[in-house]
Amino acid sequence: MKKENYWGLMETSIIVFAVYSLLVMVFPTTSLGTTISSIISIIVILFVFGLIGYNVYEKKSKDLKVGKIGAWAGALIGLISAIVGILTFYLFPGRIQEILQQAAKAGASTQITIIQIGIYLNIIILPLIYALLGAFVSWVSFLIFKNTNIK
Repeated sequence: MKKENYWGLMETSIIVFAVYSLLVMVFPTTSLGTTISSIISIIVILFVFGLIGYNVYEKKSKDLKVGKIGAWAGALIGLISAIVGILTFYLFPGRIQEILQQAAKAGASTQITIIQIGIYLNIIILPLIYALLGAFVSWVSFLIFKNTNIK
């Protein structure tokens, strides 16, 4: 299966992540508390990449490389995450100001220039991180479904 045919296996996962990211941008989960919002984020990531592993398992094709599909999905999810971060910075400056105030209380540097550089570096860093995470979690998910023969 060629790279351009991977979309059908990862489209639902990417849409779920994009919707989740946009919801978090508009309705921040930090009001729930750091621990709960972190748990929700981890569950969403595991679901998104686990679904890719399941979709590949369901296809039962020997030509599919689940790690490669998970990496492609992770790279797209990383780009989405970086773009949502940039949009949040410019569309919701009040939220960024709250974060900066919390960081200042904790003793961190709050220079806007450094933060902007970091946000734009995420366009490179997040796709790499999510690609690695996507490849690994999708592969583990595929192995779990393959070994339990769920269908």
